[in-house]
Formats: sequence, structure tokens, C-alpha cells
Amino acid sequence: MKRIKYTLLLLLFCIASGTVSAQDYYKMGEQVSLFNEVCRRLQALYVDTLNPEQMISDAVRGMTARMDPYTEFYSAKDKEKLNQMLTGRYAGIGAVIKYCQDKKQVVVDYSFYDDTPAMKAGFEMGDEILAIDDTSMVGKNTTYVSSHLRGEAGTQLKVKLKKRSTGKTVTKTIIRETIKTPEIPCAFIYNVDGVKIGVIQLTDFIQGCYDHFKEAFLDLKRKGMQKLVIDIRGNGGGSVQEAVDIVNMFIPRGELVVQTRGKNSQLDRQYKAAKDPTDLQIPLLVLVDDDSASASEILAGCFQDLDRAKIAGVKTYGKGITQQTMPLQNDAELKVTVSRYYLPSGRCIQARNYKKGREETVADSLKHTFYTRAGKAVVDGSGIEPDLELKADTMPRIVYYLSSADSTELVHNFVCDYLNKNKDIAEVETFALSDNDYADFKKRVIAADFNYDPFTEKVLKQLKEVAEVEGYYEESKPEFEALEKKLKHNVEHDLEFSKSQIKALLEYYIMIGRHGYSQGVQSNYKYDSVFLKAVKDF
Repeated sequence: MKRIKYTLLLLLFCIASGTVSAQDYYKMGEQVSLFNEVCRRLQALYVDTLNPEQMISDAVRGMTARMDPYTEFYSAKDKEKLNQMLTGRYAGIGAVIKYCQDKKQVVVDYSFYDDTPAMKAGFEMGDEILAIDDTSMVGKNTTYVSSHLRGEAGTQLKVKLKKRSTGKTVTKTIIRETIKTPEIPCAFIYNVDGVKIGVIQLTDFIQGCYDHFKEAFLDLKRKGMQKLVIDIRGNGGGSVQEAVDIVNMFIPRGELVVQTRGKNSQLDRQYKAAKDPTDLQIPLLVLVDDDSASASEILAGCFQDLDRAKIAGVKTYGKGITQQTMPLQNDAELKVTVSRYYLPSGRCIQARNYKKGREETVADSLKHTFYTRAGKAVVDGSGIEPDLELKADTMPRIVYYLSSADSTELVHNFVCDYLNKNKDIAEVETFALSDNDYADFKKRVIAADFNYDPFTEKVLKQLKEVAEVEGYYEESKPEFEALEKKLKHNVEHDLEFSKSQIKALLEYYIMIGRHGYSQGVQSNYKYDSVFLKAVKDF
């Protein structure tokens, strides 16, 4: 009865606000009655026992699946996932773990965040997790171990470890804390011809990221920063307000940042710069890619429309719709798309339409031209087009396979041994893996008979098969055989050819293992072709 009353109240609100007509209301009411009748009949008559909670949850998810990918239902047991997505927080010890194929055992992985309980307790890369409290973790999978490491903040646990560095068994007593995944993995100064360029990598617009961004910005200013790069590549968005507050730091008070409009006009809103700016003069460069979406596109798009920053990279994802979460009964939540957003020029950059669960891109004929404050043409319906288009280098296949889940033992073991052998490792600004150490890694890979799927051989094989079907192979056989010899899979050659990318991979993990996550992330910029090209003329 409560469920029906709640539904009626919601529908009455929709009618009052003009979002649902009276006719639609009656149709919806009839369908709700039908739904209730089907549930009752299934529960009473179906041959096997049903789980009512699961049945209703599945039905609601089926309904939201007909909309867009961002409208989602979260049952009470799923809310932790939603809360972590919105806040970036969970309770645990902050250790990232992995299953080690060599040992058939869960071990501490490379990436645990700075100043976590795990880091303060002396957890090191490669340590085996043997037991948690009185429960054995020997032979368990990562899901099982992770469920025991997590718990309520402030609670105590004992972790029994076999140290990779000494082979000894130790027990660590740890207090769980609220762990926040860093939305700003690194912020540093990069020198280009005597110019101090600040770099802030921003990976999420979660609650509180504005405060951390401003803190990082002011710290870089104290260090003499003259220009700023904001790296939002891979940033899928988050809180609109956090994005607005960050933009506000660099534009005059009162400027329109973004406005949202939806079916329910009561939810329409204008977001303006409501605070005094932090710095109106510093030159800005924003790095974007095709995974920069939503709040990231608000930041980049507003700066572009106001001609406040240079945008570099490739066209962004094109998510111009916003969601709200609302509580439901039984402690469930609904995240629903309620509006589209419009940048200062008036454009909406939503690049996809969703009909009956299907995705369609906006046709070029339906796009419109708008203009930035300085008169530069921009279009709607297609994400943010960068001012400077820079495509990332393609990852060599050997690097992909070395960093994949099935092959990380080679990298993991090398890095662990390197850290054990080299206790005094320079920090990221001056560290570089020596040629001798890289030669040692090469020997390990070759000795392990490392094999992977080389793309050129695969394509040649497909071409050969097509040539055979179409009758061209026999007359071209000598050329095919000569090409096969030249393209023969050669691991040693590939290790040398992709040396710089593989060194970047190894240095990333070495920095994390010795100096923490932020220095590991920062080390990637030394090999980042898009970043290096973008800052060269900035």
C-alpha cells in the first residue's frame, strides 16, 4: 500500500509541474496496477521460490535500460558503489592487491595511495597476504581478500604478511581509515626553456575536488608557476558544481559557466561564477581526450567559449546531459538524467541520442554553429573540438601485453627485485632506469619465453587466407614467404624497438613502489607525447 501511495504522490507532483499530462497519468496508473498484479501472480503460482527484492530490482533495471546509460537504479546493497562513485571514498587500508599467478597467492600490487594505513604500516610491493585476523588468505582470490581488508573506518585488523624483501613472516596491526581515491594524482612544476609550467592532473569531479585543486594551484604558485596545464584526459566527469567552482577560479565573478534545462522547468538552473577569481591572468592549457566527458567538458567548453584557455588533444566524448540522484523507499536510490546543459555560447555538446536503449550519434545536418566570445566558430552535438589537435601515440603491442593481467608477473618481479636491490632511489625529477638495468629486464623476458600476439603477423595471416580464397596466393607465394621472414615474431627486436615505452612502464611502477602513487603518475609525463608537444609552444 505504501508503494502505491508513493507512486501516486510522485505522479501527482509530475502533473502539477506540467511534466506528465492527466492522460499519461492514468495510463501509468493502469500499468502500475498491471505490474503489481503480475508480481502477485508470479509470487503465488510460479513453480520455484522467488526472491521478491531481486525480482523487482531486475524489473526496474529493465525499465531504466530502455533510457540512457546514465539512468540507473541502485538497491540498498548497491548503494556503497554509488556512494564511492560520488565521493571517491571507501573504508579500508588503501592497498591495491592482485592475484600472483606464480605464487597462486594474493599479493600487494603496485598502486597504493600516499599516506594510507597500508603505506604507513610498511606494506611493500610483492608482499604476500597470508591471513587477516584469524582467517587464512592462502590461495584465496582478490575479491575474498578485499572483502576482509575493507570494513568500517576506525576498526582494527591484523594482517599477516610474508615480506618479499626478506622472506620473513610479520604481522601488522592496522586501523582502517576512510580512503579517498585521489582526484588529483599529481601536481608539479615542469620547466620548458626556463618557463615554470604548473601541471595539475584532475581525474574526477568528486565532492571536495575544488578545495584540493585550489590548494594544489596555490602551492604551485608559491613555487613560481608562470603557466598552468590542467590535464583532464580520461576524466569522465562528476559534480557540475565542483567543475563550476574550478572554472570560477579563472574567470570574473558573475560570468555564466553553464546552464541546465530539462522537461521539468523547476530543475532548470544557471551556474555562474559566484566567487572572486583566484587568477585572471595566468595562461591556461587544458588537455582533453575522447574519454573527457560531462563535467570535464563543462570546464573545457566554458574556457573555450570565453576564450580563456587553449584546448589541446582530441575531440571529447560529448556528454551534454546531467543526472540527479533521488532516494527511494527501502533505502534504494535512483540516478536519473534530468536535463541537458548549455555552455556560455549557447551550444549543447551532447553527441548521442538514446532511443529505446539504442545509441545514435547526432547527424551533421542537425548540428548548429555557435561562436565564442572572440568570434571563433564552435558547433553543438559533437563534444569539444580542441584548438590544437594532438593524438596520443599508439601503444606498441608488446607494451600492451607486458602490462596486461596475464603478463604482469614479468614486470612485477623485476620491479620488486629492483626495489630490494636499490634502497636509495632518486625521486621522479632525476630518476631514469639505466641501460644496464633495462638489459637485465630484457634477459628476463627472453628467458621466460615471453610470447604475445604480434599484429603484423596476424594481419599477414589474414591477407594470406584471403589471397588463397581469391586465387592470388600461388602466384604471389614468393613475396608472401619473403614478407613472413621479415615480419617473423622477434621478442628481442620488439623489446629494443619499444624501449622508451617499456622503460616508462617500469619507471612508473618503480616510482610508486619507492616514493608513492603521485610520483609514479608524474613519471609518465616524461614520455607523454601529447603533453610534450602541447607545452612546447605554450
